[in-house]
Amino acid sequence: MQLNVTTDYAIRTVLYLGQCKKLASATEISNEMKIPRGYLEKVLSKLKKAKYISSDLGVRGGYRLNMTLEEITLGDVIRLMENTTKINRCLEEDMFCNRKAVDYCAVRRYYEKVQKKLENHFFTISLKEILELEGDRRCEG
Repeated sequence: MQLNVTTDYAIRTVLYLGQCKKLASATEISNEMKIPRGYLEKVLSKLKKAKYISSDLGVRGGYRLNMTLEEITLGDVIRLMENTTKINRCLEEDMFCNRKAVDYCAVRRYYEKVQKKLENHFFTISLKEILELEGDRRCEG
């Protein structure tokens, strides 16, 4: 499984807004997080539609996080940005298998276990915890 680059950008955007605790312009976010402006606009639109962020218009306007980093899990942002979070096609809701082996496939059963562990990890760790674990202090001091 590989996350889309827009998912990475969304995670970085939310982290930046959560750490800095102030209005930030799209230009500031783009420059600070090294996110191309075109991608950032898509990310901001999706985050805003999902109500993770809000914006103020005008010269002094910008974007702000509507929640704290403690309230947002890594999985929340991944789920918002990705079409799927499943590691294999056979784990999707329709359980597609070109071999028609869903009921007895040992590999699928193993994938299910890995998927559950991955989802549990993604949806139990907050973005704040990630910052604390990794020591990112971008806006402090």
